[in-house]
Amino acid sequence: GDYAICVEYGDMPNGFQDGQYIHIERHRSGLVEATVKLVKVTAGGVELWPDSDHPMHQQPITIDHEDEGTSVMVKGVVIGSFAHWE
Repeated sequence: GDYAICVEYGDMPNGFQDGQYIHIERHRSGLVEATVKLVKVTAGGVELWPDSDHPMHQQPITIDHEDEGTSVMVKGVVIGSFAHWE
């Protein structure tokens, strides 16, 4: 239920770094998923991890996603968050 405060990726002079959260869009099968993922830079490349304890959401995705019909676009870098009090 928190809101992410982001800076457009193109406005970040150094891009993103290991350990930061980024806003991405994943396009597949004509659908668009907008989400926030944790960046982990590994020897094999950049992995994008969910920050979730839900068992169905424990697999990373990669920026260099090569499935046919799927693309991953970095839209922004998270610089803060806001939680609405009820």
